[in-house]
Amino acid sequence: LGSGFGDAEGSWPYLSGTWSLEFGRPKMPVDAVLMGSRCMVAAEAATSKGVKEMIVRCAGVEDKDWEKTYQQGAGGIISLKSELGEPIHKLLNKGMACWREFDEKYFSLKFGSPEAEAKIMKDKDYIIKRLNESFQKVYFGEKADGRVVDLEEMTYAEVLSRAVRLMYVVDGGDGAAGRFAPNRWIDVTYKTRVFTWMQRFERRLRNTNPSAEAVVTQVSILDEKPWEVVEKFAETYPDAKTILMGNE
Repeated sequence: LGSGFGDAEGSWPYLSGTWSLEFGRPKMPVDAVLMGSRCMVAAEAATSKGVKEMIVRCAGVEDKDWEKTYQQGAGGIISLKSELGEPIHKLLNKGMACWREFDEKYFSLKFGSPEAEAKIMKDKDYIIKRLNESFQKVYFGEKADGRVVDLEEMTYAEVLSRAVRLMYVVDGGDGAAGRFAPNRWIDVTYKTRVFTWMQRFERRLRNTNPSAEAVVTQVSILDEKPWEVVEKFAETYPDAKTILMGNE
């Protein structure tokens, strides 16, 4: 059962089953309770220090005011609809305010319906602007000069550079916890994904410089400073800076 549990006093009635007695029912114990925020701020957790501090500073709400989080938020908390269609509780910040707005405007529409597609396409520029200004998952399409575009308007080199900027963390270790290196891929699958892209791009561009030594040899070349590998790729295949994805 969860969430919202943070101490033994609040959890025990559900584990022992006594919570149901006041409703005239026999004891109904649950198998376990879920703890989210409480574990995230533990010393052993790899949560970043900044996030831990935000969670600790959050005032929270009394039980009687909990429903307010489903409206405009309360006590620094806002309740949203998760990807599974169930309520999920978040710290109220501009990213989560953006999520709430999208819940109401777009996610409430039937997925894949003509109505949803028409609404999203009509508001496309606004949606991209909101994502880039307020959400942690920004719009991927971007030219080297910072202009927002769709994928087909990007060159091979721009796609690789953008992927590295979004997927590789620089100076982002978790301090005393020591779980993560300061410079790393967010996840190893992002590294292999970029490597697979580079392999495919090199096969497509090989005929533009057939005498060049292959750049994309093994995935380990992306272990450190992957942007340097992208730069070498673009130097070896200059057309990567001009050929648009849409032309392929």
